[in-house]
Amino acid sequence: MGLSQELLAALLAGLIQGVTEWLPVSSKTLILLILLTYGFEASTAYLMGLAINGATAVAAIIYFRREILEIISSIRSPKRSREGFALLKFLVISTVVTGLVAVPLAQVSRELISFDENAAMIAMGFLFLLTTIFTWLRVRMGGGVDEVKEMKVDLMDAMLAGFAQGFSALPGISRSGITIFTLILLGHGSRDSLKLSFLMGIPATIGGIIYSYAAMPILMESNIIVLTISSFTAVIVSLFMISSLLKLSERLKTYLFTLILAAVTIAIGVLGIITPH
Repeated sequence: MGLSQELLAALLAGLIQGVTEWLPVSSKTLILLILLTYGFEASTAYLMGLAINGATAVAAIIYFRREILEIISSIRSPKRSREGFALLKFLVISTVVTGLVAVPLAQVSRELISFDENAAMIAMGFLFLLTTIFTWLRVRMGGGVDEVKEMKVDLMDAMLAGFAQGFSALPGISRSGITIFTLILLGHGSRDSLKLSFLMGIPATIGGIIYSYAAMPILMESNIIVLTISSFTAVIVSLFMISSLLKLSERLKTYLFTLILAAVTIAIGVLGIITPH
């Protein structure tokens, strides 16, 4: 593969990562497919997809810098910053649970890169559709999650969200999709679910970089140009996507937001099935 093809593959991978990491679409799977078309081996493309995933952690750190500083400051004085300390506990617990689930699944995925990405997207879309119905009924019964002003998370939220996030190590499973779905089911509003999902993604995707490098360090070093360009592109695009999605979630009730996610996800899956490869 020539230098120009490497650059094009890197730009495409970065663009896909920057856009789809924040949507209920498996960004690592789309990157895997793109890199396969450019001649990368399946296991190599899978590990590179996990590594490029980590670029969006940089974007999330930049965007949520105030929340992260509050979380750090809460270590010294947890009583002064209750929300920051609650978020810290949530992230620590969810990250540990994610690691316990994700590492063995990533190992299996490397051995068996067999998946039906389109079917996974359609299934995720129908899960969001069920969530839409569930949250709409909750609002009709007077328990609308969007009325909650202060974000509250507990031990069970952290464990279940972390468990769900761990399954995103499987090709075809969207990290943001499965965590947003889980958090909304747990009763969080759309904006809080997005925020928690994005914050959870920081340690999870950094873990993906560490796993990829530990698995095949020579492979990562030999593809440093592609990884650097795609990561930089992903950061720039991600900053725009985070802002846009959070603004959208503020304008819509939770069930309308999940209805849009359901429609987008199902449409992409169906188009993937009917479009010849």
